[in-house]
Amino acid sequence: MAAYSVLIPAYNAEQTIANLLNDLQRITPRPAEIIVVDDGSDDKTAELCRQKKIRLLQNTTNKGKGYCLQKGFDDFLAHSTHEWLVCMDSDLQHPANSIPDFFEKQKKTEARLIIGNRKKSVKTMPLSRVVSNRLTSWLLTRITGFLILDSQCGFRLIHRSVLERVELQEEGFQLETEFILKATAQNVQPGFVSIPTIYNGEVSHIQHVADTLRFIRLIVEAILK
Repeated sequence: MAAYSVLIPAYNAEQTIANLLNDLQRITPRPAEIIVVDDGSDDKTAELCRQKKIRLLQNTTNKGKGYCLQKGFDDFLAHSTHEWLVCMDSDLQHPANSIPDFFEKQKKTEARLIIGNRKKSVKTMPLSRVVSNRLTSWLLTRITGFLILDSQCGFRLIHRSVLERVELQEEGFQLETEFILKATAQNVQPGFVSIPTIYNGEVSHIQHVADTLRFIRLIVEAILK
């Protein structure tokens, strides 16, 4: 595996962030760099991050997941020399020990964008998320011409050449859908790797109806363009 960085957007993640950072230090090989973007948390998220050997970026107010990802992308491109960036959520839904699977998939496919594909069972994943994800994944498949298995999963392996070419605007959760639209427009074919679906009753910051409508609005705009 090549040297890589990890980017984690975090908001009020004091219950999970320390465990995630510890898990990242246990995998082989370890990430060469970990970037956490604290999205204006009012708990101990930033304090816990400072106790670890990571790069901490902070927003003074809550800006949204998309804003944090863009901030992390810019920081990675400006300060890191690594070719690969792993994005993952802070709530332990993305197991650190799955990271080698992304690189194995990349080695087999030579894809420059690998996205986690969660098993979408209503037994493990809230029904509202299953419906939203299946709808947006189906729409993106029709629009892009590429099979999109999981449009909303934030667990991703991205080559820096893709980050350099994709211009993003969204500041909320829909940025991950925008990223697929913009990357495939550059003829970047996404690869997908199976990952566990982990939900432990954590509080989601997604507003399912409102954010699904935002996803659809984004897709409609892409069609019109």
